[in-house]
Amino acid sequence: MFRTKIIAAVLLNVWFFSAAIVDASAVRVALLPEVSIAGDVILLSHLIANPLPAALGASAARVSLGSTPQFGSIRRLASGTVRAALSEAGIESSAFLIPDPITVHRSGRGLSAEEVLTAIDAFLLQRPLNERNFSGRFNLAGIESLSVPEGELDLYVKGAKFDAALHRGQLSVASRAYPKFNAFQVEWDGLKQGAAIRAKRLSEQETIRQAVLVKPGTSAQLIVTAADTQMILSVVPLREGHYGDVIRVRLARTTKFLNVRVVAKNSLEASY
Repeated sequence: MFRTKIIAAVLLNVWFFSAAIVDASAVRVALLPEVSIAGDVILLSHLIANPLPAALGASAARVSLGSTPQFGSIRRLASGTVRAALSEAGIESSAFLIPDPITVHRSGRGLSAEEVLTAIDAFLLQRPLNERNFSGRFNLAGIESLSVPEGELDLYVKGAKFDAALHRGQLSVASRAYPKFNAFQVEWDGLKQGAAIRAKRLSEQETIRQAVLVKPGTSAQLIVTAADTQMILSVVPLREGHYGDVIRVRLARTTKFLNVRVVAKNSLEASY
């Protein structure tokens, strides 16, 4: 009788222990189906909504799943890719609930319509006079939802297509500051020649563009932007400059030289 009680107690303890193992194995870390990442590398920690369980170790959080996509594009991680990365790091993939696929975006700031229109205006000013008198509507729907890098993009029109019969056009806009940023399209509807208001605006901009805004030997103000820092310096232009020109200047009371862009009367800008 005593022996039977001992065996029963042992079996009961074994059952409790087995149940605890089953319950523990049932607790799996869920990965997010979609994430937005600011850095250049996708880490396992980016894909987890809550802190990683201590049992998996801090090293698990640093498991790399490759590089983040470029701005304006996405990357989809297949579940098999994630499992392979975990196995290579010596981590049991069965401890995770892995969506298929996981969509990765690169986070940044929103793009403004003003930035796009400024680039388009500059493009139109470079066209022959008889090709500038267009009026219509730029379809900027969805532009502000685009994620772009922080800082000045220096947008420009990379290419343009026009259909005179349909009175429509399409502009491809890209960034000089971030050449790897994917170009995006802007539709231009209802193109009509002879728009007096548009022609007047372009004429005024042309007058500004042709005006000499800085002169050699005359002190000017330079605004330098670098990361989160902005400085205002006194410089001396080495030649005259019009709006948008890139000229060489000398820092006042020094022998250092910089290439900067003319933006207004005795005013220049540079970004690093």
